[in-house]
Amino acid sequence: SSSSSSSSSSSSSQRAGAAEDQEDNKRYKAKAIDINVTGQLNVAEICRELGIHCTLFEHTTAGCSYSTPAIKRTTTSSSKSSSSSSLPSSLIAPCLRKDEEGEEEGYTKNDLLDLNGAHHLNKRMSIALELLMSQFSNVLLLRIALPIDSFGHSSSFQSYLLSQNSNAGSEEGEKSEEPESTSTGISCIPTSYTIVNSLFPLIPQMAAEGVTGIYNFANPGVTTDKYILKMYQKHVDSTCKWKETKKKDHRKQISFQLDVTKLLKIFPDIPHVEKAAELSMQKQGTRKRATNETAQKKLKEKLVADS
Repeated sequence: SSSSSSSSSSSSSQRAGAAEDQEDNKRYKAKAIDINVTGQLNVAEICRELGIHCTLFEHTTAGCSYSTPAIKRTTTSSSKSSSSSSLPSSLIAPCLRKDEEGEEEGYTKNDLLDLNGAHHLNKRMSIALELLMSQFSNVLLLRIALPIDSFGHSSSFQSYLLSQNSNAGSEEGEKSEEPESTSTGISCIPTSYTIVNSLFPLIPQMAAEGVTGIYNFANPGVTTDKYILKMYQKHVDSTCKWKETKKKDHRKQISFQLDVTKLLKIFPDIPHVEKAAELSMQKQGTRKRATNETAQKKLKEKLVADS
């Protein structure tokens, strides 16, 4: 009797816990939508009413918005069932895709965002935001790829890579032996990056000139996580180490190539991503050394004062 009562009480607690988790999840989703979609729409609408140019940012992992491997759906398809058929051309961003053999081939201007494949809330919010923002004539929406900066900000992509590999404990280039490792392995798949130092200074000029629409805000060309860390190792921290994912795990990694042709028509001198990334790491290394020298100088002054 006491055993039955205990079992019943445990089941009730589990159900209550599950229900509470569901409510927390709903609150999180509602807050995320309010910040990332509703909030941005409110800003855009207020700016429109006041006749003010509005610049908004979207952190995109556009490769996840396409099926992998994907069944191509084009603007010339006769199918009427595609939920993407009404997407404006400005939302069609050529990206890297995988064929059935896992080989990379480029997304063309006829490949549309896959709404059915975008399960994750963040992806769906990005797609919804772009569809809605395309109706505002005063909005400049910049798609930010994986951001690399010269300050080593905690939200920068190089900081993320370093945090994922802080306990790698292996020499650079060593293959990860963990059978299903996707969090600590460094990808060698070419993808797009936004080098903050070379691109963000262009934003005030775009706003001043009243540029509107949706732009892929990334540097021309592609590179890899490994290249980013090699530049970090060369210019910032020579002790930096990492692991690489095995080739069989590459499909699990995000990779996308944003078409920046539209951006280059305005700013044709934007540097290639690898050149810009190395310059950014050089600046970060210079800042780090200057900070260390200042700290050492202050320490010496304190020791002299204390003595």
